[in-house]
Amino acid sequence: VDQILNGLNRIGIQSLLVEGGTQLLQSCIDVGVWDEAKIICNEGLEIGSGLPAPVLKRASLQKKETVFGDAIRYYKPLQT
Repeated sequence: VDQILNGLNRIGIQSLLVEGGTQLLQSCIDVGVWDEAKIICNEGLEIGSGLPAPVLKRASLQKKETVFGDAIRYYKPLQT
């Protein structure tokens, strides 16, 4: 992950949106290369147990809202 971010920085890209599966998202969280996370949940949808989600470690909930029945929560990492 660090190599990718360093390469993007060298060519002038300073912002990156990561949408992916649990493994990709968790790897970004684990190495601390995130500055905001949006979690969107359709709380009315029932599909069994679903898939495991990434775990935000040391995160602070900044805002909650509902849009078209979806619950959206915004998180920022806690400063160390």
